[in-house]
Order: sequence, then structure tokens, then C-alpha cells
Amino acid sequence: MPRLVKLGFIGCGGHSGRHADVVLKMPHSFEIVGALDTRKDDAEKLLSKCSISALATTNLSEFLSIGDMDAVLIGTPHKSHLELCEATLKAGNNIFCEKPLWEGEKSEAGKRVIEGALHRGLIFSSCHLRRYEKEYVYVKEHLNEYFEKFGKAIELHFQFFYHEPSTDWKKDDSLLLDHMNHEIDLVHFLFGYSPAKFWRLSHSFDEYRVSGKTETGLGIWFSGYRRLKSRTFRNELELVFETGRVRAEVILSSATGMVSSTI
Repeated sequence: MPRLVKLGFIGCGGHSGRHADVVLKMPHSFEIVGALDTRKDDAEKLLSKCSISALATTNLSEFLSIGDMDAVLIGTPHKSHLELCEATLKAGNNIFCEKPLWEGEKSEAGKRVIEGALHRGLIFSSCHLRRYEKEYVYVKEHLNEYFEKFGKAIELHFQFFYHEPSTDWKKDDSLLLDHMNHEIDLVHFLFGYSPAKFWRLSHSFDEYRVSGKTETGLGIWFSGYRRLKSRTFRNELELVFETGRVRAEVILSSATGMVSSTI
């Protein structure tokens, strides 16, 4: 039987709360042992869902001194991600960090964190959820059939339509920075890793458009919009081959938790 993973949360807003809800459904795999937030009542609120005694604090050093903590989930606004990742790795904890891992001219510092995790034998990962969504798994599993039927893949189009930002800080954010890593990872998942160049066509807090091309010749088009009034997530993937197309549409209602999809 796998060992119980003892998990702490940094940042205790709504997103972390949703992660905690999932973790609490796996009591034989995870135990939440601590929560850190700038507001102690938010940390206490997250831990109120737990049936155990865990530490709620606003002090990073106190949080990282939890002796039996194995891993940390970082769910803060992304401007603090890199600094928190560095501190957490120094404390010897595995990390799951919300995206993006860092922003701006910090690639060297980011590489040091990745190399530090490798050197210490620690896991340092982010959220690659589309690798586990059944529609995209289905498309990947049937790619060879599509190649036989339609020939070479020449373009990938991905667009999404989401509800308006639910937190004020996201209105000062870039939707491209917040979301494009998911789209890039979906390309890697479906077709394997290939270096690519991208051209930003537009971006703001509620929309972005990007075009690109991989070194293998696959044309890429990404676009996303956060303008819906309802709590809805709609994703549309289209693969364009030499003589045909494959299209997957996935709609999630946050209100009901129900998903409808077609391929």
C-alpha cells in the first residue's frame, strides 16, 4: 500500500479550496497537515474541511518547519510563485505549483529551482490537466487512425470560452500568461515535444490570441476569452489534416459539475 502523503497548502483561496476538496476524497493517499495564507482565517477555513489537527499560519518559516510534511501545493497569485518555490525546495519538500511557475525575466532563477529539485531528488511540477481529460486521451489514442484516414496533421486550433474573472487581481493579469502553458502542453501531449516559435497577436486580462509553428511544421492557433456571464468552461480542439479534420468540444458547468462533450 502506498505511503500516505502529508500535504501543505500555500495560498488558501478558492482555487486551493477546490484542490483540497479533491485531496480530501482520497484519505488513503493524502493527509493535509498545514495551510499558509496572508489571512489566517482563510487558512483556518481551508483546514476546517479536515478531520485532523493541522497548522494554520501566516508565517512561512513556521509553515515550512512542519516536520512531517512531504509536499506543498502552491496556489497563490503567480507573482509570488518563484520565491515560494525556492523557499519550499530549500526546506526539502516536493512541490505542485499552479501555473505559471514564474513570469518575466526570471528564466535563470527558474532553471536553478528546477535543477535544485533534480539534484535533491524532489518532484517539482505544475498542472497539466488536459493529459487526463478523457476527450484528449481519446484523440491521442486514435491519432494513428486519423493519420491513416486523413494524412499528415498540418494545423492545431485550440480555443476556449470561460466565465468572467472571479477575483479582482485577475483583472490586472494577462490571460496569455495565465493560460497558454495548458495549450502548449496539449500540443506536446498529442504530438510529442518539438521546439516552436509563437507570435502574440493580442492579449489582455480577458482574451488572448497566438499563432505559432513547430519545427516539425505543425501550424498552431490558440485563442481564449473570459467573457461569459455563466460559470461555464467551453474548450474546442480542432486538428486539421491534409484531407480531413477532427474536432473535440468539451463543456463544463461549474454550477452542476456536469461535462458534455463530442468528438
